[in-house]
Amino acid sequence: MSGFPRDALIAAKSAVNAISLPTAAEVRADAALFQQLVRGEGVQQRTAELFKQGFQTRGATELGLGDALGDLKAVD
Repeated sequence: MSGFPRDALIAAKSAVNAISLPTAAEVRADAALFQQLVRGEGVQQRTAELFKQGFQTRGATELGLGDALGDLKAVD
């Protein structure tokens, strides 16, 4: 990358960002939705179960998080 002209790299990065980065309002809306959903009872139950299994400590649950998530009991 360092061999390309600097102005060309800046222009390319700006073009990619223009079509791929969300607006600040979109980021705020997504964050607000996430905060609302994560407070739900079902999410709280599933998160508590993950912590019982060792979530956020080095071990099988953390290293195999995908499997641990797949093994969780479904909630309504």
